[in-house]
Amino acid sequence: MAAANLALFCLYLLWFQHIPGRPFFSWDMLPINLCNLVTIFFVIALATDTRWLYGFCFYVGVVAGIAAILSPEGGLKEMELFSPLMVGFYFVHCMLYTLGISLVSLGLYRPSYKSAFFAVLGLEALTAVIYVANLVLCNTVYPDANFFFLFTADGSPYLEALHAVVPVPPFTMMASVLPVALGTFMLLALLYRLFARRNANSSASSISP
Repeated sequence: MAAANLALFCLYLLWFQHIPGRPFFSWDMLPINLCNLVTIFFVIALATDTRWLYGFCFYVGVVAGIAAILSPEGGLKEMELFSPLMVGFYFVHCMLYTLGISLVSLGLYRPSYKSAFFAVLGLEALTAVIYVANLVLCNTVYPDANFFFLFTADGSPYLEALHAVVPVPPFTMMASVLPVALGTFMLLALLYRLFARRNANSSASSISP
């Protein structure tokens, strides 16, 4: 599933280049936005059986996948709902959520408060790296570099709300996302514990005489 989603994502990027008036290659299509990277990380995590990467993919995949589906940004909002690009966009991001839940339901990963905290730290570190990448691109080949939406929200109401909290890049996203990510990741860990406890109690009652 993860490999198929990555393959579809690559086709999605290629299809994007067929928009009339758009060159075959453009710097804004570099796959270094958050959901793009998580799509790649899922394959790496499963191929290498890396536990901490499972955690990052689970938390970020579930939360970022849902957020992207609820609020497409930029030119995507102007496209027809059932156009190939929009179908690809929704499918790829739905798969991020599905893959994250599958990691847990198949027993490959067990969320915990500790792993949620480290996923937040990983997200902050990755944001810092992308900020540096934005600066390099802005000062070299791509003046409008805005990966991770660190400088502008590109029309997303959720990102605009976050930008309003700390309107000073790069702290715009690094500071405002911190409490949101920590809260949502911890909530996912709590929900897992509640469901796991309920299932354990159900199993115990079913085998009791």
